[in-house]
Amino acid sequence: MKKIIRLGVLFAGVSCLTWFSLGNGQEKLDKFVVTTPVTKNNLDSIIASGNLAFVNEVQLRPEITGVVEHVHVKPGSIVKKGDVLLNLEQTELSMSIAAAEADMKIVAIQLERYKEIEKELQRRFAHQRQLNEKKVVSTNDLLSLKSELAISALNVQQTYEEQSKYQAEYSRIKELVEKTVFRSPIDGVVLSVDVKPGEAVIAGTTNIIGSSILTIADPNSLVAKLRVDEADISTVKLEQAVNIYVASNPDKVIAGKVASIGMTAKSRETGTGLYYQVDVDFTAERELLSGMSCRGELILDQESNVMTLPLSSIQYEDKRAFVWIVIEDIVKRKYVDVGLSTDTEQSILSGLDVNDRVIIGPTRAMMTLKEGESIAVIQS
Repeated sequence: MKKIIRLGVLFAGVSCLTWFSLGNGQEKLDKFVVTTPVTKNNLDSIIASGNLAFVNEVQLRPEITGVVEHVHVKPGSIVKKGDVLLNLEQTELSMSIAAAEADMKIVAIQLERYKEIEKELQRRFAHQRQLNEKKVVSTNDLLSLKSELAISALNVQQTYEEQSKYQAEYSRIKELVEKTVFRSPIDGVVLSVDVKPGEAVIAGTTNIIGSSILTIADPNSLVAKLRVDEADISTVKLEQAVNIYVASNPDKVIAGKVASIGMTAKSRETGTGLYYQVDVDFTAERELLSGMSCRGELILDQESNVMTLPLSSIQYEDKRAFVWIVIEDIVKRKYVDVGLSTDTEQSILSGLDVNDRVIIGPTRAMMTLKEGESIAVIQS
């Protein structure tokens, strides 16, 4: 029995010693990370994702069916308004023009013939009328000649109408010829060329979309189309400042302004909530292209040249914000006035010196700190 009691006491002693050792070891392992405030511009903003897109983008489609003969540009080509981009074959249209020109010449000759006939009949009619007055020719002969003159005038009038018809047909074919030549409607850059020589292209109809020829855009019309959550749209205003970050260069800030705010909510592809489209104007750069993913930081408020700290450093006591600072490894509480905050930082308006060493973690250990306590620190 005594042996059992001795073993129990020994086991309890070892357990207490182990617990005490582990406790002291944990105390020694609590090292606090400290940093000094950073002076910068702090923003209160909302974040929205989106894509870049050209506002002034033109997709050319054929108005006539034909075969591509020449393509004069390629993706990335810089073009001016009126530059020739592409040609369709004109063989059949050229033959139609030649036939129309021949018809016009024939009708012109016929018109001259009828005019000469009318002129001759007018001369004869005037002469016959003089003879009729002298009772040399009968009235019936005069009336017969008058009828011929009237028919001749009708032939001239009919030929004039035929000439107008052939001229209209000629103009129609010439217009079709013009439609085989595709010219740039704007100053811009070629985004895509969707055909190559030898391919047939089809004109659009009511039920069929015509073939896509090529796409041109004005590079200066590039905007960021942001998808702003319905919960945040009420804070967005026209001309509001926006910082744009493009996926191809996420560290570079591009300044912009809100140009338009969508008035109709749209459903997200994931089906979670609604968003409104907000277009942001900015100065486009050559390396930025339509379709690129981007992130917009819509600025609600900003503070210039303020001290900022990580959010983890801020604690509250009776709704008063304070931080723990370290002076010669001794902890001291300092109450501060806070300003704007972001997802990671808090601005400090007063109560802190720029050289103060502020504890920023670990958060759980910070909850047990007491003023005047001596600690070990790690400089961040």
